[in-house]
Amino acid sequence: MKIGVCTGVENIKKMEDIGFDYIEPSVVSIAKMNDEEFNAAMNLVDGSNIKCEAFNVLFPGNIRLTGPEVDEGGIKDYLERAFARVSRLGAKVIVFGSGGARKIPDGWSREEAWKQLVRIARIAGDVAAEYGLTIPGLIEAGIDLLQFDQPTLHGIDTLASYQEKAKITFWCPVDIQITLQTRDEEKIRAEARELLDKLWKGRGGFIAGYYSDNASIGLDPKWQEYACDEFVKRGRRENYV
Repeated sequence: MKIGVCTGVENIKKMEDIGFDYIEPSVVSIAKMNDEEFNAAMNLVDGSNIKCEAFNVLFPGNIRLTGPEVDEGGIKDYLERAFARVSRLGAKVIVFGSGGARKIPDGWSREEAWKQLVRIARIAGDVAAEYGLTIPGLIEAGIDLLQFDQPTLHGIDTLASYQEKAKITFWCPVDIQITLQTRDEEKIRAEARELLDKLWKGRGGFIAGYYSDNASIGLDPKWQEYACDEFVKRGRRENYV
């Protein structure tokens, strides 16, 4: 078991000396840094043996998530910047939190506020997937399908553990940056089987994905074709009876 502590990046060396396994700063504190401050933060983290594996407080109070002032385009721009930074610092999990931003304004429909939060949770989930980040709160918010192009980055067992607690489906190819890059047919086929065995199990909860831009990840399409072949061969209900 790892034990972390909620604190700022400036305290990472002190927390390492105390014996903590990781720190959990806020997303807000990283997002508001100027470039010079962020470069200093990166140097602190790079020079430490522990990392920022989790982050809390995703949104500042002045970014409204409910009510008439919600700006979904602005929210997406903020998330792109924030997630690019926290992933560079070692983030694996983001805690949504952000009570001030979520607070429903007086006179605003609670039903409409819930719809707004679900839409924003979907935006956050899509952007998080680009950076290999997990936001457990998205499942509680009602998201029932998440795409991860790097399932081994999250941990296939970790994704499976979410399915034990909620009805959630994962859309995943064989990991595009780790397993496919080995260009090893057996490793690729083995991960395809593992995804089916742990996430699908013959009863749903998994969509076999195909990353459509092979050129952007520097791969001949044949490597994904091995995964597709294994998905088709292994992905039959009779194999799980």
